[in-house]
Amino acid sequence: MVHPEDVDKVKIVFRKPHPHSCEFRLIGRRGLRYVKLISDVLKLGSETLVFGILRDITELKEKKDLLENLEERTHTGIYIVQGGRFRYVNKKLTHITGYSEEELLQMDPFDLIHPDYINLVRERYYRRESGEEVPERYEWKIVTKNGEERWVEVIASRIELNGMPAVLGNVFDITHRKVMEEKLRRSEEKYRSLLEAINDVVFVLDTEGRFVFLNTRFEEVTLYSKNEWIGRHFSEIVAPEYLESTLERFKRGITGEKIPLYEIELVRKDGKRIPVELNVTNLYEGDRIVGRLGIARDISERKAMERKILESEEKFRKLAEKSLVGIYLIQDGVFKYVNPKFAELWGYKIDELVGRSPLEFVHPADRDLVDRNLRVRLEGEVDSINYKLRVIRKDGEIRVNEVYDSRIIYKGKPAVIGTLIDITEEERYKKELERYRRFYRNAQDLFFILDSKARFLEVNPKYAELLGYKREELIGHTARRLMDPEGIDKVREMFKKVMRGEVVRYEVKALPKDKKRTYLVEVILWPVFENGRVVGAEGIVRDITERKKLEEELRKSEEKYRLIVENSRDVIKVVNAKGIREYVSPSAERIFGYTAEELIGKSAFENIHPEDRERVKNEFYNAAKERRGGEVVYRYRKKDGSWIWAESVGTPIIKNGKVIGGVIVTRDVTERVELEKKLRESEERYRKTAQYMEKMVNIAPVPIMSWDSNYRIKLWNKAAEEQFGWKADEVIGKNLLEVHVPEEERNRVKRILDGVVEGKAVVNINPALTKNGERRIFEWHNFAIGKGEDRITTSIGIDLTERIEMERKLIESEEKFRKLFETSPTMIAILDYDGVFIDANPAMIKSIGFNPVGKKLSDLFSRKVAERRLKKVREVIESNHKVEFQDSRGDRYFSNIFSPLTLKGKRYCVVLARDITQYLRMNRLLNAINEINKLVVHERDVNILLEKACMSLASLREYYSAWAGLIRDGRLRNVASSREMHPVDFSLEELPACFEKAKRSVQIVKRTERREVCPYYSSSKSLSCIIIPMRVEGELKGFIVMHSKEKLPGDEEIDMLQTLADDLAFAINTIELDEAKRRAYERIENNIEQFAILVDQIRNPLAIITGLAELKADGKLRSEIVEQVDKIDRLIQKLDRGWLESEKVREFLRKSSK
Repeated sequence: MVHPEDVDKVKIVFRKPHPHSCEFRLIGRRGLRYVKLISDVLKLGSETLVFGILRDITELKEKKDLLENLEERTHTGIYIVQGGRFRYVNKKLTHITGYSEEELLQMDPFDLIHPDYINLVRERYYRRESGEEVPERYEWKIVTKNGEERWVEVIASRIELNGMPAVLGNVFDITHRKVMEEKLRRSEEKYRSLLEAINDVVFVLDTEGRFVFLNTRFEEVTLYSKNEWIGRHFSEIVAPEYLESTLERFKRGITGEKIPLYEIELVRKDGKRIPVELNVTNLYEGDRIVGRLGIARDISERKAMERKILESEEKFRKLAEKSLVGIYLIQDGVFKYVNPKFAELWGYKIDELVGRSPLEFVHPADRDLVDRNLRVRLEGEVDSINYKLRVIRKDGEIRVNEVYDSRIIYKGKPAVIGTLIDITEEERYKKELERYRRFYRNAQDLFFILDSKARFLEVNPKYAELLGYKREELIGHTARRLMDPEGIDKVREMFKKVMRGEVVRYEVKALPKDKKRTYLVEVILWPVFENGRVVGAEGIVRDITERKKLEEELRKSEEKYRLIVENSRDVIKVVNAKGIREYVSPSAERIFGYTAEELIGKSAFENIHPEDRERVKNEFYNAAKERRGGEVVYRYRKKDGSWIWAESVGTPIIKNGKVIGGVIVTRDVTERVELEKKLRESEERYRKTAQYMEKMVNIAPVPIMSWDSNYRIKLWNKAAEEQFGWKADEVIGKNLLEVHVPEEERNRVKRILDGVVEGKAVVNINPALTKNGERRIFEWHNFAIGKGEDRITTSIGIDLTERIEMERKLIESEEKFRKLFETSPTMIAILDYDGVFIDANPAMIKSIGFNPVGKKLSDLFSRKVAERRLKKVREVIESNHKVEFQDSRGDRYFSNIFSPLTLKGKRYCVVLARDITQYLRMNRLLNAINEINKLVVHERDVNILLEKACMSLASLREYYSAWAGLIRDGRLRNVASSREMHPVDFSLEELPACFEKAKRSVQIVKRTERREVCPYYSSSKSLSCIIIPMRVEGELKGFIVMHSKEKLPGDEEIDMLQTLADDLAFAINTIELDEAKRRAYERIENNIEQFAILVDQIRNPLAIITGLAELKADGKLRSEIVEQVDKIDRLIQKLDRGWLESEKVREFLRKSSK
């Protein structure tokens, strides 16, 4: 019966008889038991007898082992101090202090305390021991055996030990937490300085889109202070037309989608819009997204030179529109196309899906799967894939889909194209069938169905096997063979109640087939109805044997451990194998708010947070299955409804090789969890901050480099590689000055960097060399962060080369336009919204008569004119469009262009005005001259021509009247006038002085210079007079005289009037020549006719003389007469030829006159 390993220990008692005590193991009907033997020697005569007392110490041994096991597994140092000495210490405390248990029990507890805290600890100990109220939780430093200083947190309470007061303490080593908190503080200080030094806006948003961090650059770019925006939503600063797309990108990004660089416009405090380029990534705590980190770069200068290129989308083939399965195309993380069938399966319209991420519609539990499958195809790891997922339709219904998709290249970028079918019903049927099949086969309880005679119609096989029967052996039989004979009557009575329609629950003993033992079972039985009549019953039988035994055994306890249990700050629970509490220590009421009685008999898993319950159950059952201790931290709801963090450490209770339950020690670790969470957050922030800084450094659009006190390069980011041409591995470790600072600049730059090493923040501008030898101008922001070995010396560069060149061109341009502004004959001025002159060029100043800068329109012009022009100014500023119009001021006319102008973020109106008075005068005069020239072509009457010319000239608004006079027969007479006037008739020798001077050039007699009334025009005294000579080929034909009430004509106008007068003189001369030609023609024609008549009159008498000479004269006389007649005839023939020539001349004159 003695365990083989303990036989030698027992034999000693009989081999060497003497009083003895030992413990050993026995193997009997009740299994393995621990016993204690106390033996002594009895002499009877010559015989020596050994007698002894055996005591069963199994339960005591198990509880002792259990407590020792708990002691070894706890993470908390535990001590009891009484009378200024340690009375108890656990192993964890020895690990924390470095002293052994024996050393601690012999030493003064206060020798462990750091000198800085010893007075505080001593004072609180004695006050607590004496019963005063002192804080139960505080932190201090201890000095370990090897002299190391460590931080501890102590929770202490007063207890009674052996009737005397003592202090029970729990010690937590928090050294690591303290170190990490200090590192975090230094790290945050270091990186915050770096963030402030970056030349771009760095911001952090929470998951709702509110600003939680902004660097100083934000104030420079937006003109707002950081404090104005912390806690406000980013959408309030985004320009309206970018708001929707920015919000959509935020929503996609906060779900984990990687959003590429994009551009938007921000609205500054003064209303000006600033284009920025955004690079935003997610912030994580573990796997949870807690916000968004972004860099916004002001790209105002770049945007001035950029053009946007729009890409048009291609549509899918028509076949997809008619498909019976869903077809989709995903690119850049969003649907680019879905066909009608796809939209129908998901319950949306097509336009509600296109442009949105598929993850928005996927069940949260499947999003990681879908995201991973999309990513492996887009990255080319697999070309095609088939899998199942759950989606949430628009109506909220969850459906199961199966997808088949592949990787393609669409518009030059990778995309995923696929098909989708709905398999919801098929999956549902499969799961239901499998669930019922598994439950029915594996249930540990007996599930059965009885007919009205209490015979088994159905029973699950698992439980039948546990009782030693096969399922077939029970079908058709009653439960009599399963029940202890003593309980048969009770079973019959309960079945009768069920047949009457009642539900019953009762306990009874059951027998397995081999009858070797009995089971105490709990039976739950309920009626089965058909057409309102009870036709049978269904029920469950549950084995409660072990539970009943455990309830009995757990009533026993030892006083030694009761002190610790009853006074422990932890809750000690004993549970059965199913997790039902069978004992709960009184401390439960202090920690959970429940009394022990309220918790006993209930599941240990109740009140555990739903999100933690499965995890706790798994740890409980796995620990029991593996026969090991368990440990788990979870959230627990107290009686008042509040939640705390609890830590449970459990050890299984093993009876006869079987786990029948366990002892669980639970403590409130809310503060510890919070501290650990803060520590993890601190560590994570430290790690993430480093990662974010590394990421920001690499995505920063400006060169960033770090270097040590010897100017050796330690960091060289991507932008530095791109802008200087050297890769990081080419320059790391090399001298910064020698790599890219021109030789002539090195001494100056070195002096600057020496100051930076000493801790100064310095900004300098100097040329820098690229790998290909190009010199570029950079502005460097140099600073050092940290102290000693932790110091980081960093330079952030901004390439000013293009900006400097642009500034140079801008200066040249400004100078050019300033000269143009100052020398332009066009009047130019800049006015604000209130009509105040901000600037004016010399032409404007000359027109107004004084410098108008600082004055309002109402200070310069009449109220009507000022209001009209102020209205135009405001119209231009508000609409941001130019306005063109004409108006007048006095006798002057102006053409105006009012255009919008933005200077330093404020809107103004630039005015360009041109005096067009002379232009209008010239235009009207040209129109009049054009009309007169038409008259010159067609009118052949001089008097009518001049009359109409005078009327046209007098119709001009600048002239009051006009008259024309011609010189004929040595006298000047007026022949035409636009108004009534006295006759003008005087000889050229008697011309007035003004006309005499006008013979040579136009004469102007101003009304201010007139000394007497013109004798030929009674109203002339109030008029100015313009006398214009009409000349042609040096001959004076007459004068045109014009009177004006307004401004006298300028030189160009006078030249035009002179040209008109000369044209009229030429026309008059032409008309006169035509008249002279006409009269000459008439005279010549008359002479030719008379000449012909005269020739005929001579020819007839000659013919008679010739005839008479032939008849009557003698030969000599006849000859003389004939000879003389021939001479006359030859003369007549010459006259005939002259007549013919005269006919040709007459014909020419006839044609000419026409």
